[in-house]
Amino acid sequence: MDEQRRHPEPDPTQEMHGEGEPPEGVGDAEDTGQQVIGEQRERRRD
Repeated sequence: MDEQRRHPEPDPTQEMHGEGEPPEGVGDAEDTGQQVIGEQRERRRD
């Protein structure tokens, strides 16, 4: 169950927050969530 928390489904709120504060309910997956968002941004830029 921990893995699911670390890899939450992509939500529009995460994209909107971006470098700002992480979306509510992230908790321990805060760092992982931000990393995923960064990877998505890099792919979109390419």
